[in-house]
Amino acid sequence: MPVTEAVGREILSLPFHPYMTTDDVDHVVSALGRALAGVRETATTETP
Repeated sequence: MPVTEAVGREILSLPFHPYMTTDDVDHVVSALGRALAGVRETATTETP
């Protein structure tokens, strides 16, 4: 599954549809913010 794993690191799917409530959007934005914070922490702690 190396191709699947590689693609999984490169693709981002966000759940958006016309019937989402404001709370739904807030939940998605919050989760995305937490995920990006984790990526930033990992990027700053990795050694080249």
